[in-house]
Amino acid sequence: MKALGPGGIIKSRDEGIIAGLRFMIPFLKYLGFEVITYKHDSDVIRKGDVIMEIIGDGGGRLLAVERLTLNLLSSFLG
Repeated sequence: MKALGPGGIIKSRDEGIIAGLRFMIPFLKYLGFEVITYKHDSDVIRKGDVIMEIIGDGGGRLLAVERLTLNLLSSFLG
């Protein structure tokens, strides 16, 4: 199996209902990342659930985009 390159895993820190993925996924793809989702908007999540994987370096922007994604998803969830 070929390695897909650098990436990051987005996990839940708390319980809740996921929101905002319909905005985040197209944005991440636009920036050149591959996105694998394990949860969808309105899914119930528990602490430690993997929500998505971001694969690629997006022109060297992975860490900044991962932080932005975490911050936006946190604000969508309240």
